[in-house]
Amino acid sequence: MALAISFVLEWGFGFTPCLLCVFDRMVFFLLALVYLFACLHRPKGYTQLIYGLLALLLCLFGIALTGRHLWLLKQPHATACSSGLGYLFEILSLKEILEIVLNNASCTDAPTFLGLPLPALTMLSFILVALATLLPWYAKDKKG
Repeated sequence: MALAISFVLEWGFGFTPCLLCVFDRMVFFLLALVYLFACLHRPKGYTQLIYGLLALLLCLFGIALTGRHLWLLKQPHATACSSGLGYLFEILSLKEILEIVLNNASCTDAPTFLGLPLPALTMLSFILVALATLLPWYAKDKKG
């Protein structure tokens, strides 16, 4: 759902995502793959735990990434992203790209919805997915 909304905002409303927004999308895509494989595999026991932990780790990474994004939004010296991700991969190493993204890139004009910047709503989405991932374990403990 979050991926669909991000693409509608980009293609339908003309919002250009910054590099951190693109990384958020990548994390959501990886989460979708984990859940797809889990649905197709129908894991039991330890494999169910592995899928759940992998999804939870991706959610925590997404929360940390959006937290960094929100922090950068509040910095007065933050600069807007000027280069696309594809161009950066052509000229820089992965380590250099991560340094640029995590230290300098921010959405200085982050669109808002309901008074919240989109990175905050993205963080809320990661939190809700993490809670949904934990819910079956909580329900199982209540039954047992």
